[in-house]
Amino acid sequence: KIIYQFRSGYPAIDKQDGATLYALLCDGKTFQLLNWEYKKIAEVQNYGGGLTREFALVKDYYVYLPGENKLLELGIRPTLEGIRKILVNYAGQIAGYNSAHKFNAKKEEDLVQLFSYLNSAK
Repeated sequence: KIIYQFRSGYPAIDKQDGATLYALLCDGKTFQLLNWEYKKIAEVQNYGGGLTREFALVKDYYVYLPGENKLLELGIRPTLEGIRKILVNYAGQIAGYNSAHKFNAKKEEDLVQLFSYLNSAK
């Protein structure tokens, strides 16, 4: 059984404002890992046919820093290097976690575990 928790009230970023609902993946005093899911229309070229439109589900990941009231975008496909560039002050801890746990950014569970580790390390 999976229980999702949603929150709003975060600072505005890109097209989102304070009323946008984010799925809270990891809650902590230092970091909150969030994702925002939305659908976008993608045009697909069919072989021997015309264009068709399909809905594509997009997951965008964010990290919220409660102490600074700052929302940072990790992107659609977060990478370890990208996370290190965004969280420069924690680059050493992220590298240490990666060497001990073999982080795979394609797995949402690994992202949650990384941010749980960072919340407990501080």
